[in-house]
Amino acid sequence: MLLVEARTGSFAAAGAVVGAFSCGAGALAPLRGRLVDRRGPRALRLFACAHCAGLLILVGACVRGWPLGALVGVAAGAGAVAPPLIASARALWPRVAGARLTRTGHAANALLGDLGTVLGPSAAAGLAVLAGPALALALMALGPLLGAFVVAALADAMGGGGAAGGVRTGGGEAGGGGRGGGAAGAGGARGGGASGGGAAGGGVLRGNAGMRTVLACEAVLGVALGGVEVVAPALAGDVGRPELGAVPLAAFAAGSVVSSLWSGRGRAVGTPQRRYVAGAVLLGLVLATSVAARSVASLSLVLAAAGAGYGLHNVGLLELLDELVPERNAVEALTWLTTAGGLGLALGATAAGALAASDPTDALVLVAAVAPLGALLALRRRGTLAA
Repeated sequence: MLLVEARTGSFAAAGAVVGAFSCGAGALAPLRGRLVDRRGPRALRLFACAHCAGLLILVGACVRGWPLGALVGVAAGAGAVAPPLIASARALWPRVAGARLTRTGHAANALLGDLGTVLGPSAAAGLAVLAGPALALALMALGPLLGAFVVAALADAMGGGGAAGGVRTGGGEAGGGGRGGGAAGAGGARGGGASGGGAAGGGVLRGNAGMRTVLACEAVLGVALGGVEVVAPALAGDVGRPELGAVPLAAFAAGSVVSSLWSGRGRAVGTPQRRYVAGAVLLGLVLATSVAARSVASLSLVLAAAGAGYGLHNVGLLELLDELVPERNAVEALTWLTTAGGLGLALGATAAGALAASDPTDALVLVAAVAPLGALLALRRRGTLAA
C-alpha cells in the first residue's frame, strides 16, 4: 500500500493493487492447498519462490514507474502463488506434537497468527519509515520464503511425501498412520470422520456436511469481523482521535491471545466441536452489543471480550479440522476456510465503509446484526460437526 501510494500519489491506485493481490491469493487458495497436499513440500517451496519473485518484480515495477494496469497484474500474480504457510504448518502439528500436545500446537498456531496480524503491519510500517517502502517490501518478501522452506524441511524430516505427512501409494496418497488421534482422542489414520468421507473423491466439501457448515460459518463471521476492522478507526476519527483507531483492534487481538493460551492447555475441557461452537456463540453475542458503543474505550471493552470468543473458536477450528477431513486433504481444507473468511472480510469491510461514511454507528449496526447469524448457524448445525 505505502509503496504504490508513494509512486503513484493515489491511495485509490494503491487500494486497487492491494485488492488485486488479495483477490489472487484468496481465489486460488484451495487450488494451491490441494497441490501442496498432493505434491508435498516441493510444491510449497515452488509456491514460495514464485511468490517472492512476484513481490520483487512488483517492487521493481513500482520503482521503474510501470502503469497501474501492469502493477495490478503483477500483484494479482504474486497473490495467486502465495504459499499456504499457516495451512501447511497446521497440518503438521498432529505428527510433530503427538497426541498429548496437539491441542497446544494448534493453540500456538492460532496465537502466532494473532501476533502476526498485530505485529506484521507495524513491522512493515517501521521498515518503510527507516528504509523506504521499496526496500521494506523487498525485505518482507523474504519472510514467506524462509517460512515455507522451514515448514517444508520439517515435513521432509517427518518422512512423509505430502505437507501433512502423508505417504505416496501409487497414484494417490494415504494419511500418515502416526496421527495419534489429536486432543479429541481420535486414533490412527483419519478417513475424514463421520462427515468427511467424501473428501477423497471430490475435494473436502463434497459429501462433507461438517466442512460446509464450517465454511458457511466462517464466511458469515468474516462479514462481521470485516466490519469491525473498518468501524474501529472510523469511530476513533468521529470522536476526533484518529490516532486511537488501532486500540480497539489491539484489544481484540489481546483477548484472542489470552483465550488461545487458555484453550491450548491440556486440561481445557470440551471437545473441539463444543469449543468451536461455544467460541462462535460468544463472539456473536458479544459483537451484538457493539451497537451500543459510542467511544473508543467502550468499543475496546467489547472487542476484548469478542476476541476471547474468537480465540476459543479459532483453536477449536484448527483442531476440529483433524476430525472433519482426512489427512491427505489437510492443507486444502484450511485454505477453503481462509478463502471463505477472506471473502467475508472483504464484503463486511466494503459494506461497513459505505455505512461509516455518513455515521460510524451505522456500521456498528451491521456488525451487531450479522455476528449473531454466524453464531446461530454454528449452533443450529453443530450436529454436522460430530466425527
